[in-house]
Amino acid sequence: MANARPHHGRRPSEPRSPGVPSPGADNCSEILASWKTIQTNTFVRWANEHLREAGGDPVVDLAVDFSDGVRLIALVESLSRRKFARRYSRQPGRRNQRLENVTLVLEFLEHEEKIRLVNIDSSDIVDGNVKLILGLMWSLILHYSISDQTWDEGTGASLERKKELTPKQRLLSWIKKKLPQQDITNFTSDWIDGRNIGALVDSIAPGLCPDWHLWKSGNALENAKKAMTVAEEWLNIPQLITPDELTDPKLDEQSAMTYLSGFPSAKPKTSICIRRSGGCAVGPGVVGLPLEFFINTLDEDDLSNATVKIIDPAGFTKEFDLISTEDTRSLCIQFRPEAEGMHKMVVNLDNAQKFPEGILIFDVKGSVAVSGPGLEWKSIAPLRETYFEVHADDMKIKDLEVKIVQPDSVDKSVLHSDISNMPDGQLKVEFTPLVEGPHLVNVLVNGVAVNDSPYNMSVSSECAEPISMKGRGVQPSGLRVGDDAVVILQANDTYPEGNHETPPSETGKTQQSKLDVSSLEVIVSDPDGAEVHGISEKQENRLKYTYRPERVGRFVGAATYRGQSISGSPFVVNVGPAVACKSRVFGSGLHSGIVGHRACFTVDCHKDEIIRIHVNGPQPVEVEIKENVDGSKDVSYIPLAPGEYAVHILFNDNEDIPGSPFMVDVIAAVEDFNPTKVLVYGNGLSENGIPVDELTEFTVDTTLAGQDAKLCIEIYDDDYNKLEVHMNEGDWAGAVECQYKPQKPGQHKIFISYGGVSVTDKPFRVQVHANPGSGAVEELPVEAATMKEVSSQVTLDNNDDVSNEEQALHVKAYGDGLGSGYAGHLSNFVVVMSNCGKECLGVAVDGPCKVEMDCIEEKEGYKFSYMPRTAGEFIISINYAGKHPIPGSPFHVFVKEATNMYRVRVYTGDKLFAGTDANVYVTLYGEIGDTGPIHLKASRTHLNKFERNQVDEFFVEAVNIGELRRIKMGHDNTGVVGTSWFLAQVEVESPLLGKHWVFPFNCWLAKNDLSLEVAATIVDDTRLIPEFSQASINNSQEMTVKEFTESSTLVVPCENTLSTVKHNDDESVSNSGDGVGNYRVNIYTGDKLFAGTDAKVHIEIFGERGGTGILELESSKKSWNKFERNKKSKFVLDVPDVGELFKIRIGHDNSGLFGSSWFLDRVEVESKLLGKMWHFPFHQWLSKEKHGCKPEAELFPHQIVNAYKLSGSEKISEKSNVSDDSVRVSGLGLEGQLSVNVPASFLVDVSDADPGNLLLLSVQGPSEPCPVNMTYEGNGIYNVSYKPQEKGEYVISIRWGNQSISGSPFVVTVA
Repeated sequence: MANARPHHGRRPSEPRSPGVPSPGADNCSEILASWKTIQTNTFVRWANEHLREAGGDPVVDLAVDFSDGVRLIALVESLSRRKFARRYSRQPGRRNQRLENVTLVLEFLEHEEKIRLVNIDSSDIVDGNVKLILGLMWSLILHYSISDQTWDEGTGASLERKKELTPKQRLLSWIKKKLPQQDITNFTSDWIDGRNIGALVDSIAPGLCPDWHLWKSGNALENAKKAMTVAEEWLNIPQLITPDELTDPKLDEQSAMTYLSGFPSAKPKTSICIRRSGGCAVGPGVVGLPLEFFINTLDEDDLSNATVKIIDPAGFTKEFDLISTEDTRSLCIQFRPEAEGMHKMVVNLDNAQKFPEGILIFDVKGSVAVSGPGLEWKSIAPLRETYFEVHADDMKIKDLEVKIVQPDSVDKSVLHSDISNMPDGQLKVEFTPLVEGPHLVNVLVNGVAVNDSPYNMSVSSECAEPISMKGRGVQPSGLRVGDDAVVILQANDTYPEGNHETPPSETGKTQQSKLDVSSLEVIVSDPDGAEVHGISEKQENRLKYTYRPERVGRFVGAATYRGQSISGSPFVVNVGPAVACKSRVFGSGLHSGIVGHRACFTVDCHKDEIIRIHVNGPQPVEVEIKENVDGSKDVSYIPLAPGEYAVHILFNDNEDIPGSPFMVDVIAAVEDFNPTKVLVYGNGLSENGIPVDELTEFTVDTTLAGQDAKLCIEIYDDDYNKLEVHMNEGDWAGAVECQYKPQKPGQHKIFISYGGVSVTDKPFRVQVHANPGSGAVEELPVEAATMKEVSSQVTLDNNDDVSNEEQALHVKAYGDGLGSGYAGHLSNFVVVMSNCGKECLGVAVDGPCKVEMDCIEEKEGYKFSYMPRTAGEFIISINYAGKHPIPGSPFHVFVKEATNMYRVRVYTGDKLFAGTDANVYVTLYGEIGDTGPIHLKASRTHLNKFERNQVDEFFVEAVNIGELRRIKMGHDNTGVVGTSWFLAQVEVESPLLGKHWVFPFNCWLAKNDLSLEVAATIVDDTRLIPEFSQASINNSQEMTVKEFTESSTLVVPCENTLSTVKHNDDESVSNSGDGVGNYRVNIYTGDKLFAGTDAKVHIEIFGERGGTGILELESSKKSWNKFERNKKSKFVLDVPDVGELFKIRIGHDNSGLFGSSWFLDRVEVESKLLGKMWHFPFHQWLSKEKHGCKPEAELFPHQIVNAYKLSGSEKISEKSNVSDDSVRVSGLGLEGQLSVNVPASFLVDVSDADPGNLLLLSVQGPSEPCPVNMTYEGNGIYNVSYKPQEKGEYVISIRWGNQSISGSPFVVTVA
């Protein structure tokens, strides 16, 4: 009998809804989430489908209905098609009978059906453990519905390879084979719009969902209902999941796979399908143009006796041509419609079987229409391409014939023309007149002239000046009824005016063309051909024409100079109806830009609107979008060429929002001009908040930006109202003092641009409070105040004899060190006291870490310098005469994690086929960490990157990793033409550090070679030359491939970083590289309920020489079941020696069928090269599901274990000392009187202690343990803090290894 557990629930008497567990069932709280409810309902329906076949009772509640084992036995018998040999209790009344029934099922599944069951026994099912029952159901679905079915996958070696795939991979592979045109990569987000279900149904039985590709993503529920209903009616695929569940964004992949597993074996009921020639979609036909239909049987039926009727809109049966085919199961019908409207085709076999409604209905529209500038305008310039369009749905290029007859002077020869398909299904005819004179354009469809063909076309020989045409008024889409549409004509070499901000000096000094503005003309016609009224503004060397469309439709415009068409004319503008959009956009990146500088703007997205963004311009640009917590998007792009860019911001069904497209004038790059070096600081930008209705200010310092340019500042409140900003000259050249007064509470956004370019990649977001505290800055919350445990203070004397409080107002402070900074980087500010007295100046810095401050006296005042070591908020208080704050004090400084910008130059070698189309990645390793894989996307030097004998340049922004030690280059083996790549050299430059590194490779990166890594050796202070081992391209080494999660590409791991990482039972690691240190890693899983995990675990080791990179800890062939409760898992890592270790990073990918949460006790890492072992205690959960936990953590050696109680053998014997001086403690947290809710802290120094031991610590209060926080200060010193929650005595126990330190346990009193 299986092991039994205590019964925690009871069987309720009242009925419940299907799939909803009983209120008393174990773990019922775990299925309250939407996806768990969907999964439960799906598994219940799947079970009932199979129980129905066996005539068994349906399942209503998994937790209750399987608890006696009877229905579970019936389900397994139905699935396996086998009867149980042993007898079982059909009406089990006692618990032991229910346990025996369930045990019988589990043993049958494991021993007879060879299904692996993990972490489940009979008591779990009898007691109604829903989580484990769902796991059992999923095992049954994988085995019987996915693995154990017939697959149409071919034969031979290909089939054998596919049998090695997991059930998930096999099902996905089958779907990809059926739908090669769809990029399907998962079983969740790819299915929630319903379109792919329709495509899959139509791939099995063509004609069931012929128009699936026309379905809109916004109609997800309607799409899913249509496809799933047809699948159930005609393919016998039951709806194991409902359409609203399938389209739920929280859809889980197990539910989707359960439903989709019915498709591989599905056979259609109907024996006939009808398709239009050229595809499955039955779109509108055209009067007078032939339509072709194919009728096929889906089985062995003969169509020779089938009857076919075509009925027109008036109800009359029409004649058609029947084209004979060699196959009796196929018919071809040609039909030429004579009237507009809905037609119907009826096909009957001898048994009068018909098709689903809708498949035989098709629409017919009016006759062929021809329009476009090539036919409609009287004057066409020679040697300039023009075009016209032929409007007729479903017309093929082969049906259209165009003959353009040239003038008599060339013997009426025919001019060449190109015919192409347009996105909307129409045909476009493009041609270039070669000579002047009258031309005849003949347009024929199936040999018949259309409408007024032939058309007369006149070509004039006079050529226009080189004039450019731009503006929103010439864009093909985006314009709305009532919008002001602007068309600008100007000489090509004039400086672009319009809405561009004043450019930096030394720009725009180009020679002006002598343009006769009076000879420029723009004419726009509405859809009926009537001229639209417009206003022409003739400015110096250009014409600005504005018109306002008053109706929806196709507008055509022409721009001429001295009566002749200019380049780009005529143009077509499709005007849409006015739309209401609640999203808003702001930022300089919508109006102006400079080549090579990031153009930025922000989109405030409404919750009901889906925003998409794309940018068109002279060269393609990559758009980067950063999602914010408040739902807004910070958008940026880097223009690579000067000219006009159109920024399209689309919402919902790809409709432009009002004002889109936004036209951006981009000028050429300017030397000695960098708007990103503009400094902005002050209380008016405080992220901590400012009070409403009070004047606040901030400073903009443009000194370092280079040339002079226009400064633009825009401030918007929460309701998009623009605030007035007062700008005054600052105390020094280049400084601007800005003041504004917020009128209402809420978040305010501040956009600052210099020379038309944003100074930051996102706006400043300032929270305005309705009830401010005293002064200009709101008080910090208690949680923030507790961080201010240390401060640095500097006091200066001044020699002037003036009064105190009044003179404090004359002290001025400025500098970037009063606004923001980066951890590990020096920050500065200056205090000017020229008009003050002799009193002292007090400067104090409070923050999350201790800060040392230096002060030197300079000509303009006192310059203060400090370097914050950690990120967080620092408060700088500057007081005159000890207690009088100067204006702006206290200053709130927000220190961010340090980032660095690297310039990476990649040299592709000069060898045959040296280039690659694959996605290339680089990883930089430094003295304090690594960047992780970085995708080298947009080259700044070439549009087509990584070509033979080419240098590509990239800018890479990453965390600060200190001095560069080595790099790793690799690619993902993708690409249409070729993936092998000959990499010659890589150069990396850090402007921040003033360093330059060169990494020669001179080798191939191909599919059979690992990605390559080179380590660097310092030659002098400014240049690093790497070392490269020939073993890095040893093809004999084993290779594993790790998924690159951010972009769903593959990165080949580096040789000498990880060839294999296996369980100790297998210790078969191979590596022929030099200088490689072997590491042994022991991982201890804790002794807690469900402590083990099935997830994929990875580790990364950091030392003084860099990091190992992410290593996946794989199972060996002998021991695959790792990370089990209260077990030690051993691994051998063959990786480069990283020197003395200072931390590790360990985590998992949250995968696994039966639980991913993992209770990690500790990790041991041993270096055979150094002869050392490091202990990394943890004793916590690594989990995504458990509150307050994460699936990854960083561990440090000698880390304090936050043990709440030391029980049993762990109890510390009082006054049992190691030695008087091996471990030292100090601080008020171990002595004297303490107060409730006031943080207390002390220091523990283990620098002289034996490094082989662990430091254990607990704080026990009067009634319960007290939580402990610890930070490592370096040099073996830990800062320990705790906050007493109640009055009484607290016992603090500290031990090193197995013995208490001197003085432990410590007793303190809290009053």
